[in-house]
This record gives sequence, C-alpha cells and structure tokens, in this order.
Amino acid sequence: MGSRSLASTWGPVFSMLLVVAMLALASNWSLESLLVVMAFTPLLILLTQFSAGAVFGVFIMAGMVEVGEVRIAAVLAVALLAVALWRVLDSGLPEIPITTLLFAGLVIVVAAGAAFSSMPDYAIEKVARLGTLGVTAFLVPPILMRDSREVARFAAAVVAIGIVLSCAAAAISLASGAQRFAGLGAETLTIARAASLSVVGLCTFAFNRSSYRAVLVALAGVCTWVLIATGSRGPLLGLIIAAVATVGMYMVQKRITVGAVVVGLAGVGVGLAGLAVVSPSQATQRILMVFSSNPGTSVLVRLRFLEGSWRLFKSSPILGRGTGGFAGVSNLRYPHNVFAELASENGIVPVVLLMALVIQAIRLATRAMGGLRDSVGDFVFGGLLLSLVNALFSGDLTTNQPLYAFAAIAAVLAATVSGSECAAARSSGSVASDHGVLSSGESRA
Repeated sequence: MGSRSLASTWGPVFSMLLVVAMLALASNWSLESLLVVMAFTPLLILLTQFSAGAVFGVFIMAGMVEVGEVRIAAVLAVALLAVALWRVLDSGLPEIPITTLLFAGLVIVVAAGAAFSSMPDYAIEKVARLGTLGVTAFLVPPILMRDSREVARFAAAVVAIGIVLSCAAAAISLASGAQRFAGLGAETLTIARAASLSVVGLCTFAFNRSSYRAVLVALAGVCTWVLIATGSRGPLLGLIIAAVATVGMYMVQKRITVGAVVVGLAGVGVGLAGLAVVSPSQATQRILMVFSSNPGTSVLVRLRFLEGSWRLFKSSPILGRGTGGFAGVSNLRYPHNVFAELASENGIVPVVLLMALVIQAIRLATRAMGGLRDSVGDFVFGGLLLSLVNALFSGDLTTNQPLYAFAAIAAVLAATVSGSECAAARSSGSVASDHGVLSSGESRA
C-alpha cells in the first residue's frame, strides 16, 4: 500500500485520536466528556471535509461558549485539527506564511514563561488553551482554506451566527426587560462581538452586491441596534474604526465617490440616533459616559490594570513575571489588553512578535482587499481591524481567536492575489513573446 493510500485510509483515525488525546490532557476532561467529543468528532470531520470554511467560522464564533466542562470551540478544534493533519499527510505541508511563524514564536515564548510562573496551574491552563484554540485559528486557514471560496463560506458562517445570536439576544432581553442585551448563554460582550462582526460582513456584502441589498442593510441595522443595546464600548469602537478604514480604502481604490461617502455618513448618523432612542437607556448611557468626566468604573479599572501591567513590565522587561503572573498581583487574571498582558508576563520579546504579526497581517489584508476588490477581501480587512481593537480592550491571549483567524486568512488571500498576478504576468509575457516571434517572422518574410 502506497503512502498516499495509507494516509487516505488511516490518516483521519490517527489524527482524531492524536488530537483528542492532546485536548483531553490539555483540558482535564472527564471520561464522559471525552466520550461525547469522540462521538461527535466523526460527524464534524465529515462536515469539515465538506466545508472547512463554514466549520472554521463556527469555531471562531463559539470561542466563548461552554457546555458543562467542554468548550464547543474545543470540540470543533478536534475536527479541524484532525482534517488538517489528514490533509498534510495526504498532500504535504503547504507554504507557511510569516504570520504563522511569528505566532508560533509567540506561543513558544509564552510556554517557556510557564516554567517560572508564580501561578503554575493557571499558566499551564493558559498555555494549553493558547496551544489548542489559538494554534487551530492560525493553522487551519493555510491548510484547509486555500482559496477565496472557503473564505467566503467562513464569512457567511460568521455573519449568519452573528445574526442569529443578535436576534435571539434581542428577543430574550426584550421579554425579560433587561437593560443590556445578552442571551443564549452568551455574555453581553460575546453578543456585542458577534453583532459587530455581522455588521462588517453585511455592510461589505451590501456594498459589493446589488441583489438583496435592502435586506442586507436592514439586517445590519438590527445587528447595530443589538450592539448598541449591549452597552459594550470596545466592539462599538472597533466597528467605527473598521468602518472608517474600509471606507478610506474604498476611496483610495476609487470604488466610491466623496459624494456617496457624505450621503452615507448622513444616513448612518440618522440611523444611529434612531437606534439609540429605541435602545435600553442604561446601555446608551453607559456608551455616552465615555465622553463625560466620569467614564465609568469599567474604564477606570482598565486604566488601573494598564498601570499595573506597566509596573510589572518595568520590574522585569526582558523575561517578565512568567506566564499568568499578572493574576498573582491582581484580582483579575488579565489586564484586558493583549499587549499589556504579554509585556507584564513575558517581557518585550512576545510584544515585538505580536506587533510584527499585526503589522504584517494588516499589510496582507490591505493587499488582499486591493487585489480581490470583492466582499471577501473587504470583510477580512474590516474584521481584522475590528478584532484588533477588541483585543486592545477586552479578553486575553486565549479568547481573541478572531484576531488570529483574520490574520491567518489575510495571508491566504494575499497569496491568492499574488498567485493570480504571477499567472497573469506569465500569460502576458508569453503573449508578448509570441508577438515578438510573429513580428520577426513577418520581417523575414
């Protein structure tokens, strides 16, 4: 039996057992939970083979949801990593983007920091989560999503889940009279992140497609209303920055006129004012507090945590206090800023790695957006900026999978654009060569 046949026959089995064993050790699952995961994994593997992009989108959106002791994202990671390993066994390792190598270096530094952590149990848990969920977010796109069709399925899954979560949160919160929207077991921040990603996707789809544009805009309005009604300021700020940057790129690429931008801004302003009126008063007041002399407890606490992170960094700028070390000197586990978290716990090296990763990812997303000029490239560009802002204001290294996913997908799309440009250059070169031979022949005749 050839190696290719061997990989096709036993690759999925070995991959599934390997990944399940790794995640079981990493997450300390009980036997019952492990059996549940193994029962659902074959079905998820089949779904992943049918549409890796869609399953990957569900994985990214499920990052904050838990059922019992098992995170849904971890179960999806089993299927995604199993199929990815199978694909590598069957087809070989694809070209690895520089962003993936930078992330691998970051994971290695964080793992090494667990060796001298003052919170060893938490450090091991953190490394395990980063090494499974984070690595899945970075490895799957270059292996299983090598063309824009899979990325389009990823975008559709993310947007669809965001719409469902937004509508469910609105229905549940209105029925209960909640002053900040949440629901379906998801926290307010999770709903806000899902809604903001859906708004980015729906707006880019509406801009690039004339069909169903009114429906897409209406759904974007609903998701924006839910985002405002959550009272979460980080995702709202991220959406504003992503929208401004995306429209700016449209103007640079001459895909939109200044007049259209002015009319659009007027419409958005009127729409936001109307949505704020029908949103719960507590949520809108929480958002508007940012512009007052008292921005609220949440902002002040975050500022104190940033100050604490800076003091920890100055005390040990090279190695940091060890992975999870921030939790040892604070009543929270992390400072709600990934750069401050890395600086205080692991020193300057991972901060530089993450900064280089983000800069490279933005460059690649810009290239993909300019080369593709479609809703897929636009969504990845906007989603990357939105996820970056979220990572600066909430969550930690292990809960910001959207940032890692969009960075990895940007590299995939940029490679697609480069491949198309190279193919076009070779084609034009051969045509020019043919014309040269023809002209020479004519002159000789």
